[in-house]
Amino acid sequence: MKLFGRKKNQKINTLKYYYDDPKVGLSPESSHPNFVKLATDGFFYSAGDDFSPFGNDDGNDGLRMLEDWFKLGGRPHGVIRFLRDTIASWGLGVPQNLDRKTIKGMNTWLKKDQMNNRYLASDCRLRVAVALGQLKICGIIDVPVLHEAKTGIKWLEFLNVQSREEFPDWEYADLEASRISLMKAVLNSYKH
Repeated sequence: MKLFGRKKNQKINTLKYYYDDPKVGLSPESSHPNFVKLATDGFFYSAGDDFSPFGNDDGNDGLRMLEDWFKLGGRPHGVIRFLRDTIASWGLGVPQNLDRKTIKGMNTWLKKDQMNNRYLASDCRLRVAVALGQLKICGIIDVPVLHEAKTGIKWLEFLNVQSREEFPDWEYADLEASRISLMKAVLNSYKH
């Protein structure tokens, strides 16, 4: 049975989108309640914390581009396409299928160019920012986007360990690790 052009019991898209006011910046008031419920630490709303999901250049760019994408008609179930297109447009050369890469394979790639470490970190920060951005904007994270973000977290943890080995006196190693853990906790506690 159709009612006004739709099937009986067909779910209607009733999502409300939340965007930051450029004059105010990141805040719980401009975030979906589902994000606010999970992202309780103030660092999630810090644009000045390089280890926050939206405070580094990659994460902030990812969030702002995602907001623009939604404003231009993007829909929640298309975010994986947005993420893949953005990764491709950045042209960092990070190996595809990060979820299937081994540490040995990644180390081989990282040693090919001294910038590859930075490229991998940028790629992973984007993955995390887009997933948390989707949650911040519309209150959900699509399963494939969540998978990509968890993959990004895995490699950010790897890079943190690698940095500790290469630079044992790096004063921000523990801070970065704690921030990664907070983002991981939000992603792991999200229920779809």
